[in-house]
Amino acid sequence: MPDLHGFRVVITRPKAQFESFANKIKESGGEPICFPLIEVVPVDNFSALDKSLGDLASYEWLIFTSKNGARIFWERFSKLGLESIPNNLKVAAVGSKTAQALIEVGISPNFTPDEYISDTIISGLGGLNNKKVLLPRALISRDTLPKMIRKAGGLVDDIPIYRTIPVIPDLLAYKAVEEKVDVVTFTSSSSVESFATLINSRGNHQLKLRGNPAFAFIGPITAHTAREHNIPISLIAETYTTEGLTNALVDYFIKQGARL
Repeated sequence: MPDLHGFRVVITRPKAQFESFANKIKESGGEPICFPLIEVVPVDNFSALDKSLGDLASYEWLIFTSKNGARIFWERFSKLGLESIPNNLKVAAVGSKTAQALIEVGISPNFTPDEYISDTIISGLGGLNNKKVLLPRALISRDTLPKMIRKAGGLVDDIPIYRTIPVIPDLLAYKAVEEKVDVVTFTSSSSVESFATLINSRGNHQLKLRGNPAFAFIGPITAHTAREHNIPISLIAETYTTEGLTNALVDYFIKQGARL
């Protein structure tokens, strides 16, 4: 079976999330290179979330749009000594990874749209008129989903519970990437923005890539951010997971004639 043997693949996601993606690259024969450009951290103040957690029974839906959001929400939930969610509360998880993060803490989602498409999410929530919706997510997030919930008559509490901060990789990571790589992968808009900062820097941290590496994106939202920063787009995964991105890389290099 065709694989990524001989290809050096840069992974820009947080260091804590490197291993799972790296294992998929290794299984396909590639060499993963850890080059974390962002870190996910909880917000400093959980007062808004704590207030909602104290009134969970008033909500119709609890919606998670990312694995990070699910993880940080349940960490806070447990820290407050809470043990279970109200029976009337329905839970939605956008994407299979988010759903899996919930299942690992004993929550079976009532609705799991495969893609972060607001129309698809709204249609699966049923009637929202005068229904309360809790949306815990990143500090900086697109406002399309909460707007559509309100348009459908819902009462949404859009609460930031985590944020992404840029990080500068260490010297060894710089050397590994600048030596020569075949593709740079991105799994979030934040990592794209951090990468753009490095390649446009004029200081000691400027990143200088050799050769002509491909640039691969986990989905259209991440690719859109790349366009905003004039980063070329070589491929976009059709399935918005690291498995889907790995498969897209294999297909891409086959089509490029890199493998017979």
